[in-house]
Amino acid sequence: MKRVILAAVLLGGFAGPALSAPAPLLQRWDTAGVRTGLAAAGATDIRVADADGLPMITARTRDGLTVAAYAKACDVSTAKTPASCHGLETIVSFDPGAAVDRGAIAARLNQTYASGKFIVEPDGTIRLSRYLDFDGGMTADNLRAELAEYFTLAGVTARVLWQAAGAR
Repeated sequence: MKRVILAAVLLGGFAGPALSAPAPLLQRWDTAGVRTGLAAAGATDIRVADADGLPMITARTRDGLTVAAYAKACDVSTAKTPASCHGLETIVSFDPGAAVDRGAIAARLNQTYASGKFIVEPDGTIRLSRYLDFDGGMTADNLRAELAEYFTLAGVTARVLWQAAGAR
């Protein structure tokens, strides 16, 4: 009886379901792939555009915030070869109002949340940015997860800033 069970286990291992091929990797900026990642992370109103000759995409997060995704770390393009971009930077800007100490709150946000960088812009807005590197490849699922986590951080940031400004 033990031999029959052992044989069944061994044959089951060899005759089991075939392993699926690994998911393709995004090796560099791919507008369709980034657009798909944004949609999978819950973004809406996705629009493809151009910033200084390089691709960019704008969208709305599930919290209603506008996010821009820019192609970064680009090789120089020529008439025969388009730019090949090895990174992506996402940016959401916030205007917390005049009553908020922008430098202090940006410093507090940087200490609290390591998954993004907060800076005060010359116009007084606070920018949340995050850089993703495609070198070595990134799966579509990983891109979706990174963007979803960034959207969550942007929503938390908006609530922190509204609270600091005494709104909502």
